[in-house]
Amino acid sequence: MSQRVSFHRYETSCLAELVDYARTVFGTDETEISGDPCDAMPSGTDGPPCAEFRLDARVERSRAAVLAAGIDVLTTEGWDAVTHLRLAEAAGVGRATIYRHWPTVEDLVQDVIGACISDRQAEVVPTGDLHRDLVAELHVFVDALQQDRLHEVLVTLVERSLHSERIAEMRRELITTGRQAVWDIIDEAVADGRLPLTLTPVVAASHLAGPVLYRRLFVGETLTSDDVEEIVAAFLRAHPGT
Repeated sequence: MSQRVSFHRYETSCLAELVDYARTVFGTDETEISGDPCDAMPSGTDGPPCAEFRLDARVERSRAAVLAAGIDVLTTEGWDAVTHLRLAEAAGVGRATIYRHWPTVEDLVQDVIGACISDRQAEVVPTGDLHRDLVAELHVFVDALQQDRLHEVLVTLVERSLHSERIAEMRRELITTGRQAVWDIIDEAVADGRLPLTLTPVVAASHLAGPVLYRRLFVGETLTSDDVEEIVAAFLRAHPGT
């Protein structure tokens, strides 16, 4: 290329992104790339020069692609399938890119599970109707447990957290994140007197998610819309407002 740029100004992660770009777009074997990755790009190539590459945007696109692929792999193939190699293949990015963002498998699994939870929570838009909003949120949880392998992921998370402090911390963080959407609804209802001031996130999660987990994971039931409605109704009867 006619214009060169010193990559000393970029972080190592951006360098890895450009290496992946050269290898993927121009068919350059990674063993041929050394020093300035611009050397790997054919001269006279159409397109913007290296100095104009929007590397930060590419980093974000790569991360998003990996997490999207991770959600699919996690929910269809299970926890053990979430590896750097598998997600590089599924997302169409280089393994170096994934290792740059997620050095360990635990880092990778944590962000994939977090993205999975956030992706599902984004499906629900609160209406202000307490019963309806809680039913909608609980339906998201029930559907995830019954339509894909999230129930296996949760069981694996709990089991492995008994032997790994890193995974135990992951479990605590994900529990907090996972119940946040429901707690936001409940917190508003507590503030305006529809629910009691003494209600805590742990109690609320126990009364709403507890019956679902017991019936699905321990009893093996397939829960229906009527079951979800009754769980929410029982919760509201047990915690009348002021």
